Amino acid sequence: MISTTLAGTPESVGEARAWLRSVLSLRGADKNDIADAALVLSELASNAVVHSRSGLPGGTYTVSAHCSARRVRITVTDNGSRCPRNPGANTPCAPPLAENGRGLLLVEHHATEWWATLTHDACTVTADIPTTRTLAEATP
Repeated sequence: MISTTLAGTPESVGEARAWLRSVLSLRGADKNDIADAALVLSELASNAVVHSRSGLPGGTYTVSAHCSARRVRITVTDNGSRCPRNPGANTPCAPPLAENGRGLLLVEHHATEWWATLTHDACTVTADIPTTRTLAEATP
């Protein structure tokens, strides 16, 4: 597994995509697989910046990639929620014409599986993206 930690700014999402493209390219991933993985990472990194303490001044988030035969596992770990959790709250779906609120549908579409692990001070979201080629597992 290889990781990088980025500033919790909107600009860093592009840096995260470029980092992942480089990692996957070095391991022999197909350009379409790279595009799918970068799209998923973009959503997860954007969510870290927008919805967690990672997006506050001085915040960071960590992106990891683990390549194995026919799969890349992407993880994004942020600095935890900006709001206290209310287990009884019911979050409404995005209105049909909303400009945002559907990013996790993209993750659902491109990942064979994905999940979130919450702790008091962090949230890690993991997504497994299938690849058409067997990827090299070694890290640079």
